[in-house]
Amino acid sequence: MARFFGKGRRLQYLTEEEVRAWHHESLNVLENVGVNITYEPALKLLEEAGCDLSRKEGIVRVPQHVVEKALMLAPSRFVMGGRDPSWDVVVGGNNVHTTGSGNCVNVIDLASGEFRPGTFRDLEEMVRLEDALDNLEICQNPITPSDLPKNGLYVKAFEGMVKNTGKHLMNQAESAAEVRDHVDMLAAAVGSREEVLRRKLVSFVCCFKSPLIYGEMNCEVLFECAKLGLPLLVETDPISGATAPVTLAGVLIQQNAELLFGITLAQLVRPGAPVLYTHAPTVMDMRSGDVSEGCPERCLYYIYCAQICRYYDIPSCGVSGTTDSKLNDIQSGLEKAATLLPTALAGYNLIYSSAGTINSVLATSLEGIVVDDELYGYVKHVLRGIDFSVETIQGSAQVIGKVAHTGKSFLTERHTKENLRKEHWAPSIADRRPYEIFASAGKKGMLEAAREKAKKILAGHKPLPLPDGAQEKIGEIVERAQHRK
Repeated sequence: MARFFGKGRRLQYLTEEEVRAWHHESLNVLENVGVNITYEPALKLLEEAGCDLSRKEGIVRVPQHVVEKALMLAPSRFVMGGRDPSWDVVVGGNNVHTTGSGNCVNVIDLASGEFRPGTFRDLEEMVRLEDALDNLEICQNPITPSDLPKNGLYVKAFEGMVKNTGKHLMNQAESAAEVRDHVDMLAAAVGSREEVLRRKLVSFVCCFKSPLIYGEMNCEVLFECAKLGLPLLVETDPISGATAPVTLAGVLIQQNAELLFGITLAQLVRPGAPVLYTHAPTVMDMRSGDVSEGCPERCLYYIYCAQICRYYDIPSCGVSGTTDSKLNDIQSGLEKAATLLPTALAGYNLIYSSAGTINSVLATSLEGIVVDDELYGYVKHVLRGIDFSVETIQGSAQVIGKVAHTGKSFLTERHTKENLRKEHWAPSIADRRPYEIFASAGKKGMLEAAREKAKKILAGHKPLPLPDGAQEKIGEIVERAQHRK
């Protein structure tokens, strides 16, 4: 059975007429401005579809009817499967799901508190930790390890992921061959390539440059993923005032054009290819030139884009719950909660790449992942809403009538015992105890509780084991990738 995190409650600012106007302006950008792309297999498909190619300029202009047809072909929902089927998730509709950390370069050391480059060991520990946390449903590559050779880096990282979790896996690749390497590694773990592709056990992030630039490497990966029918996160990350207009509306028009192009390209490769409308738009702080990941503008981007994704009926994915703070501190908590909750309430299907992260998604930590798992549990409870079924209303009315005017408490009622766990959320590391008890227990704050929980999980949690012989096969695939020219 597929996992259920929560249902978005559809925050919306735009009228249907405004959404249509936004869509048509993006189509105008594609038809009149075009996209910079030189990948020859893509140019061939686009030309056959009726697009206007200027090979000298490297620009492709896409007629509106080509995009509209592609939008009709893209699936509205699909399953992203896990090696452990109990972790399968359905993306699309109003479903909201979450992932762990994503491709950070630095970590905060759990033992020393040192801020340092991430390693392969950090990656394995983070994946194993995320495997044990219920509110992180998909495992993304958390670290770009600094101690691995560049050649085959993502393939080696994937080895650490496959070994340490049974959840759906999400990664990047630098070629079509590396996409196939990922499939082969999972085939060693589940028995066949057919099973990997049928259950969509791995997905890939293809991040393209703004404004309107589609590089050859990611185009090659996009083509291979689409051919194989693997979920594809078509992503752009425009920066307001730098790689996109300073107006927020301008960012959304440009970004929408960029993503519509990628979705169209995937459908030209294989009609029905599963794609997620993925983005991490942000702003440049003009006082410093730095990009802000914890800005309020990000909340607006996602509330608005959730509406256009519903208009297209295509699954949405965004990087929310992020912070510019360099520490797991009050600023971090403020910015993470402030950006996460509106995105979830707006109905984003996948909130990814942010759990545990700080420093504008450049660093992560084990304790930060535990804290954010707690935050996701909090938001999950909000997304559930309040049960106003006839049964709940009648049962509540009956117990009110029984207890009212008696001087008794609802605490001892059977109704309380039967409904407590599903009605009230209980934290695992947030402290609700009276101050006196908190003080007598050593005044340990949330971060210290998170560190202790992380250590306990790492000491005892055993992920779904690999079958006999799988590790050797996976090692051979990694070696092949590392020696590929």
